[in-house]
Amino acid sequence: MSYFIISIAVDSAFDIAGKIQSGDVPLNVESISELVSKTSQGNEHSTDIATTILLALWVIGIVDSFREGRARERSKELNTKG
Repeated sequence: MSYFIISIAVDSAFDIAGKIQSGDVPLNVESISELVSKTSQGNEHSTDIATTILLALWVIGIVDSFREGRARERSKELNTKG
């Protein structure tokens, strides 16, 4: 997931840099900011989905680690009592 998000950001950066180098976009802050805004709006939907999935998997991982930790503690307690 993170590879997908990073690859979109890098592709967008290379696209913007190419337009600046070719002279399609003037070398000033306003023009570059406008181009960055347009490019990020075009990729917003796919990166939003990828970010949501990444966050969901992260939360699942945290919950699972707590569950696994509790199971190991209970197992340790049973082994020391028995």
